[in-house]
Amino acid sequence: NPPATTQSPAPQLNCATMVNGQGNQNGCVTLIQQRLKDLGYDPGPVDGIYGSKTASAVKLFQSRSGLTQDGVVGPQTWNALTSSNAARKQ
Repeated sequence: NPPATTQSPAPQLNCATMVNGQGNQNGCVTLIQQRLKDLGYDPGPVDGIYGSKTASAVKLFQSRSGLTQDGVVGPQTWNALTSSNAARKQ
């Protein structure tokens, strides 16, 4: 058997430590949009592009979660968004 070659894995986006705001475009934004949608907020299309509708949905989520309403998903908002008891839109 030839020795196993070690390949470095593709870099994973660590959404929990990233800060995503308007203008960002990446896989974490897609996850944020899908989670907002699942919770009843309207982030616009789930397209991985952080636009004004996503920012508005994030601000509303932050408001319902007792977080600073800056429309930016940093570690605190990410943790609130991904928690099992995340604030649903009523």
